[in-house]
Amino acid sequence: MVWCALDGETDMGKALMLALVPADTPGLATDGKWDTLGMPGTYSPSVTFTGALIPKDAVCIGIAEAALEFALGYAKERVVKPENIAIAQDPTVQRHLGGLAVHLDAARLVLTDAAARWEPAEVAERGNLANRAKYLATEVSLEVTSKAIQVVGGRGAYRELPLERAFRDVRTSTLMPPTMDRMLEAIGKSALGLTEGMFRINAGPGAA
Repeated sequence: MVWCALDGETDMGKALMLALVPADTPGLATDGKWDTLGMPGTYSPSVTFTGALIPKDAVCIGIAEAALEFALGYAKERVVKPENIAIAQDPTVQRHLGGLAVHLDAARLVLTDAAARWEPAEVAERGNLANRAKYLATEVSLEVTSKAIQVVGGRGAYRELPLERAFRDVRTSTLMPPTMDRMLEAIGKSALGLTEGMFRINAGPGAA
């Protein structure tokens, strides 16, 4: 994922956009330097493009979707003895997984809505759309990956299963700006119709 600017667009607010570039795109090269705590799948080294043409495409909330899919499959296959009944039959498990599915649907809808409203939106509105989509996607992803481990049980913490890495990657991704607090602050300002912060500096004559 890289920032780029559209050719011929003079309004930088509308020119700037994020693009998802397939790793095998001709003309793409990296310095290969990326070894961080958590987020091993994000791989964010310096990237150089030489005559690379990028097709239009879209992406969804992949980590949470994969975690929920794994938990659903596990619940169907995990059998409790001596009853020999899958844990999917447990109403508590059903409620947990049902709630995660609904919340993930809500995050997808907000993301889709932001994408649909993005092109004609002004710069300030684009910021609000991005904050709302990222905030909800992050919150839901944290909830889904955490509760998926709870549903699976102790085995969910084992590295042989994908859930512990899914939770670790989502948890560490919250360190990337804008942080949750900043996104909520911006969303709140937009809802209140505010454009300035709480504290303003008076730079005029006589200012202390």
